[in-house]
Amino acid sequence: MIINNLSDDIRALCRAEGITQIEAGERMGIQRQGVNQISKRATISQKYIDLIEAMGYDIEIQYVRRLTQF
Repeated sequence: MIINNLSDDIRALCRAEGITQIEAGERMGIQRQGVNQISKRATISQKYIDLIEAMGYDIEIQYVRRLTQF
């Protein structure tokens, strides 16, 4: 099973794009604190993972760049 730390992914994507939490918040129409809260809560529960595994599946998360930019 692949476990993906979504909070780390969010930070890595911001670094890769060269944007701050403030800029990410502006794109979403929220304040930096809101981006920080979303990032901290960006998890998949263990119960969800257990359910998916019980059905015989693994979870993969893939990030794909959109063709249109901000």
